[in-house]
Amino acid sequence: MKTNSVNSKLPTAVRAQYSLLIVAFLASSLLMVGCAPSTGNPTAPGSDPQATGVGPTPTPTPTGTPMPTATPTPTASPSPGASATPTPTATPVATPTPTPTAVPGSAAFASPGGFTFTVPRYNTMTVKVWGGGGGGGASGSNNPFGFPGGTSTFDTLVATGGSGGGGGWDRQGTGGAGGVATGGTHNNNGAHGVTAFDNNGGAGACDPSGNPCIPASGGQASFTDNGSDGQPGWYPGTGGGGGGGSHLGSEGGGGGGGAGGYTSRTYIYPALPQGRVVNITVGGGGGFGWGLSNGGLGHAGQVTITWQ
Repeated sequence: MKTNSVNSKLPTAVRAQYSLLIVAFLASSLLMVGCAPSTGNPTAPGSDPQATGVGPTPTPTPTGTPMPTATPTPTASPSPGASATPTPTATPVATPTPTPTAVPGSAAFASPGGFTFTVPRYNTMTVKVWGGGGGGGASGSNNPFGFPGGTSTFDTLVATGGSGGGGGWDRQGTGGAGGVATGGTHNNNGAHGVTAFDNNGGAGACDPSGNPCIPASGGQASFTDNGSDGQPGWYPGTGGGGGGGSHLGSEGGGGGGGAGGYTSRTYIYPALPQGRVVNITVGGGGGFGWGLSNGGLGHAGQVTITWQ
């Protein structure tokens, strides 16, 4: 080489220095190569120095607009100690149908005979029943005994009529027996008529319901052949008075008629259903006995109904 030819012509000392310079240059070049930055992926801190130098694959950067991520709905956690069993659903209670409002009213059946009554809408309904009063007896020998009153009814309520007064002639006429009451909450048997006294006719029995009552008076005896007639009953179910006798012939007076029975009951809805048809009977007053003086008629019975 040309260099060798040059170096061969240099003195020995110069050639030695020249060799040192070449060695120093080569060493410096090697050192620079070792300190140069690596073009591969750097080794992660703490990784094995013997690794191949291939680092983790870099994550590619996404392009475009990212899709929104749905947020999950949080599930309620049961409270501590709560049962996992679902709460049963309460069964609804049916609301009762309101009952129609009752309109207060009343009805009265006072004439003898048979009737019907249609039960209205009511909360309470009070029924009162009087039997017919017995007729007063007469003084005389023809047909002196009074006749009984008729029976009155409403459904199961029954009030029989009072008996007629006894006739007077050679004796004093006895008072008629009272009627009998059954089926009600209150049942009053009718009172007896008054027996004739001192030839005067006996008074008829008074109202069996307990209402204030003026009894039918018996006829007064006379000092001739004929006394006065007895008075008729004034109130439902009362008896007629007996006819008066004679003091002259010692003719006895007639007895007063007995009162009919009385019964009453208060119904609470629906003891009797609304719309039911009830049969009603009103008993008539008893006929009077006739003779020299006549007795008085018994008063007819009655049925009254009030509701609210």
